[in-house]
Amino acid sequence: MKRNITYGALIGFMVVDLIIFTAGCIKKYPHNGKVVFTKVPVKTVSDEQLKSNDFKYASGMSIAIVEMTKNPEDIEILTKAFASARAPEISYDRKSMIFSGQKEAGDIWQIWQMVLNNNELKQVTHSDHNCTDPVWLPDGRVAYSKQIEGDKGLRYHALFSCYSDGSDEQQITFQPHEDVNAGMLNDGRLLVNSKQVYPEVGAPKYLAIHPDGTKAELFYPAIVGAKSMSKAWESVNRKLVFVESGQLITIDFNRPLHSRKLIGNAGQGEFLSAFPVNNQHILVSVKKPTERTFGLQIVDLPEINKNNFYFNDASYHAVEPVIVMQRPVPKKLPSTVNLDKNSGTFVSMDADRSDIKIAHGVTSKIQVLGLDGIIGETAVEKDGSFYLEVGADQPVRFQTISAEGEVLRGPSSWMWVRPNEQRGCVGCHEDREMAPENTVPLAINNLPVSIK
Repeated sequence: MKRNITYGALIGFMVVDLIIFTAGCIKKYPHNGKVVFTKVPVKTVSDEQLKSNDFKYASGMSIAIVEMTKNPEDIEILTKAFASARAPEISYDRKSMIFSGQKEAGDIWQIWQMVLNNNELKQVTHSDHNCTDPVWLPDGRVAYSKQIEGDKGLRYHALFSCYSDGSDEQQITFQPHEDVNAGMLNDGRLLVNSKQVYPEVGAPKYLAIHPDGTKAELFYPAIVGAKSMSKAWESVNRKLVFVESGQLITIDFNRPLHSRKLIGNAGQGEFLSAFPVNNQHILVSVKKPTERTFGLQIVDLPEINKNNFYFNDASYHAVEPVIVMQRPVPKKLPSTVNLDKNSGTFVSMDADRSDIKIAHGVTSKIQVLGLDGIIGETAVEKDGSFYLEVGADQPVRFQTISAEGEVLRGPSSWMWVRPNEQRGCVGCHEDREMAPENTVPLAINNLPVSIK
């Protein structure tokens, strides 16, 4: 077995920045400053599977913990009672960990919670379908991805949430997409890696969604040709870090569509996952050009420092690293969902306001599409606005139609409304960072057109 261990100036940084606490705190938080990560045996999962969703339910995985300032030989396996386990996430108060685990080989994968000071276990979900990628919500609920059998025989992951005892499970995404690798933004929204699977396979992108499933909107689209994106984490300086097709990326929270920055270069290795330590350092899973497996390293911003702490083991991949550290609790967003309702509304200010240029034509009407085709249509007002009522929790798309019956723009991406939700947009395929003019669209002077 081959192991590489390099110590540098970062050791002092980690001791000072991550493990400063009193003797009393040591007893209360014995794992503070340590790193939990997923061990993936080389014989179980190929490199190509690691870069896709195929490894989420692989056999023989385990969650380990290690103090990076000491000898990485001292690795403790936290999930010895499981046939396979992965996707660790630490609570905001650093007291517990949630993860996806398969207790016995062949079992359905469920979400579990572990108290870190005594390894006490509690099963969160009791589902008939595999559950993965858990994330703590600010109100104590847990969100996770669950495999579902959708309409038209489609099989994909949708986002769900429940309390930590498994009660009150609710589905919160309703589209024919693979919705995985969700994480929390400090403003209270979930950021989910979403990839369309019907009617054609789309490119990965991040959607920002309220925890109740409302207000889903594009946050960041992958660059052309990208095949995968990891879970994204927000750092304290409002930057997000993630891995996109093997590259380490940062974007600014305030300008996610126009601030993409590549950290490092291909010669420094292939990245798989990342976790922000602070404003200057990122903990990454990386496979260096001279190695066979993914190991763990701390890298500097804006450039990668080769002298930072690093270790690698030839018998397994070290992926999904997370530091056991206290984090600020995100905002708790209010919810407008009313489950006694069975519909919601869409309003658009101007269907012809778009960053998609067309040679000629003006929108005359809007067609609404479901999974089986057109389900209804409505005329637009003189100012291009429209106002619709649609069935709740159903995927829909829109396309704009000229007076001659020609499709001008669309179909759009899949969207949905939760019960009682009111959604609005500036236009159709408009710049997502555009702020609308302070005008009242003509369409809302009337009742919404009902399309169910």
